[in-house]
Amino acid sequence: MPESALRVIRPTSARLRLQGQALSRGSAGGLGGAAALAPGALGGDAGESFLSDNQARDHVTHAELALDADGRFLALKVETSAALGAYLSTFGANIPSAIYTALFAGGYRTPAIFVEVTGVFTNTTQTDAYRGAGRPEACYVLERLADRAAGKLGLDRAEIRRRNFIPPAAMPYKTPIGSDLRLRRLPEDLRARAGACRLRRLSQTPRRRGPPRQAARHRMACYVESSGVAPSRFAGMLGARVGFYEAASLRVGPDGAIRAALGTHNHGQGHATTFAQIIASRLGVDVASIDIVEGDTGEVPQGTGTFARARSRSAARRSTAPPRRSSPRAG
Repeated sequence: MPESALRVIRPTSARLRLQGQALSRGSAGGLGGAAALAPGALGGDAGESFLSDNQARDHVTHAELALDADGRFLALKVETSAALGAYLSTFGANIPSAIYTALFAGGYRTPAIFVEVTGVFTNTTQTDAYRGAGRPEACYVLERLADRAAGKLGLDRAEIRRRNFIPPAAMPYKTPIGSDLRLRRLPEDLRARAGACRLRRLSQTPRRRGPPRQAARHRMACYVESSGVAPSRFAGMLGARVGFYEAASLRVGPDGAIRAALGTHNHGQGHATTFAQIIASRLGVDVASIDIVEGDTGEVPQGTGTFARARSRSAARRSTAPPRRSSPRAG
């Protein structure tokens, strides 16, 4: 069955449970045949989804951090075995390799960084982009090392981070891994949040429940997030099997109502509100006259979806460009 003959409808949902982003050729063919013979809804309960849908991550990591006597980072070494599942998914190999490793500098100035990742096939379901896609894993490893180092050297956890932040004067800063960072307020942000949380006071406050002498613990983490990934050639260089393009079409009815068909998909992000406000601001119309349509290949023939916080940022960025005006043609 040709792709154009298959219509997929996935309504907007506040809770998206299905994470199956890639089907094998055989299963896709079987799905197409079933849809041709008996159109209807295909789905699974929570137990079935838990066993079959993409999982987020499965790592075994050994990491070492070298510091000088003043607690300043000198070198970082990370070795990770990343489970990919029984077969590769769309971004399965890309996440623990290019995305995971690119963020190991964090917001710190570490002169030397070495990261080695080994992808491992297992007898479990596949891993793919879900809830962070590589960034939380790198942040967890780096921040746990910072905490352990602070404990070994007898330093406050906030202080060891302050000593290793990339100073604003060094921006833009190219990390040893190759990423370009433009961070301006790391020391100020940490100082403000540490004061608001009263870290020292909390660490000395006994718990209301639990064994005697057990003190409440307050954890902290500083992270650098990558979002709004693009362009498509960058995706191809990283091994992704899908581009980062997107599609949208607007139709204006006789009554002035606007129907916006978008290739994105809303599952809790609030696209119906965000995109309607952008369109209303851009066109100078009432937001109530705008209807947002997503998740229906009958109305949106092409789309990439929603990931990496890229969609609203891309729409807002494009909305700042001057509007295109078309001149009427003589017929």
